[in-house]
Amino acid sequence: MRRHRSVIALFAGCICLASVALGCGLTGRSNQPAAAGKDVADQVIFLNSRVTDLEINTETHFKILEGWLNQIQDKLASLEKDQALLAERLGIVRTPPEDVTSAPGPEFSPGSRVPANPPDEAAATTTEPTETTPTETTPTETTPTETTPPTEVTEPVKPPIEERPVTPAMSETERADAQLLRLRACKPEEVAAVAKEMRPLSKYVVKQLVEGLNDPDYEFRPRAERALEQLDPVVVMADIVATLNNPNLRIQAVRIIGAMGTTTEDVKTRLREYLINKEDAELAFYAAGTLVGLKVKDGVPELIKHLKSEDEIRRLLAFHTLNKMTGKSFGYSFNASVDTRNNAVRQWEAWWEEVKETLWAE
Repeated sequence: MRRHRSVIALFAGCICLASVALGCGLTGRSNQPAAAGKDVADQVIFLNSRVTDLEINTETHFKILEGWLNQIQDKLASLEKDQALLAERLGIVRTPPEDVTSAPGPEFSPGSRVPANPPDEAAATTTEPTETTPTETTPTETTPTETTPPTEVTEPVKPPIEERPVTPAMSETERADAQLLRLRACKPEEVAAVAKEMRPLSKYVVKQLVEGLNDPDYEFRPRAERALEQLDPVVVMADIVATLNNPNLRIQAVRIIGAMGTTTEDVKTRLREYLINKEDAELAFYAAGTLVGLKVKDGVPELIKHLKSEDEIRRLLAFHTLNKMTGKSFGYSFNASVDTRNNAVRQWEAWWEEVKETLWAE
């Protein structure tokens, strides 16, 4: 299996993993691999939208992507082994790579790699010629086995989006519609600039952007989230808080509140409740990050706990938030060895015991 060390290979691997997982229904597995593939895709989109904010240098970012690619290749290899084992149990034999019909040779019986009429070794070693009576052989008719071609997974072709130029003569509603089209059509590196231009139009775009968090186009979802972060909190906070009531959009709403850097005491209380949610660890993680970003110390011990997570993305995001809000590092690196990380985490835990009564005290 060739290894492609590039971002394109990473996304291709994600798509391949999802398609292989969906096609392995005979293995008796559930649809969890497909769900896992979706989760991986969502994490990739979200992390890439935060590369600038996290100030990750090229080498570190490459290591993250390389680690993901290795994990995906390991999962693909595991799926291939499962398919081979299943094929063996069902008696399915793959066609030999050589063309056995192109030259005379022993016949092959269906479903077997062993020749049906192996040559007589004893006769081959006899030196004295023997008289043989020619026998007529009736050619056997073989029915070619129909094989179902593999299903090709193709990305749907998106129709081109026609942008509408924004002019001073437009009404605010027309300008809002034009900016939403620009947000869909612009290049990834232009998203932040377009999002900032939407701030004066906050009340006209907030509804469409909240709906965009669950847009059928996966690429537009992080764009809608980034745009919501740039809107006027005073104008849109009520709509964002209402989004917390939607379980499918709750995590995005928590992240948006954290990026805005302000909220009400009632929302802080809800975020504290998410911290103790044992059924949704991802929600608890992002709630902790948002609380720390709002200088609410209840989230600090949760983030310190995630410094020891097996998920390197969780470790990276947890450390970035702690380091940004406290200025501390204690020599921690998310991709260091386990022993090195654990030593640094012990220092984080000791620091927390010293400051938990006074940290961010008003």
